[in-house]
Amino acid sequence: MQNLTQIHQTSAGDIVVDNNLIADAVIVSSVQLTDDIFIVAGTGTPVDYTDGDPAATGEGVYGKGSIYIKVDAGKIYINGGTKAQLVTSA
Repeated sequence: MQNLTQIHQTSAGDIVVDNNLIADAVIVSSVQLTDDIFIVAGTGTPVDYTDGDPAATGEGVYGKGSIYIKVDAGKIYINGGTKAQLVTSA
């Protein structure tokens, strides 16, 4: 049996994954395909890994190949990095 990651957005707009604060973005929807591959729809550009603040969008959760759809601009970003060090490209 696969354990699915729990993702939700607080009323302040913060993204929380398994009770860990992940990003200050607006996630509209998220679908988990495997343990670390997600398709995420949201507004705003995803944040890449910077070794600091702010945390990367989905850092520690979204694995290589995860897709982020920026619905307000019609762009698709794919993580080409790792779960720990996300690097997205449009």
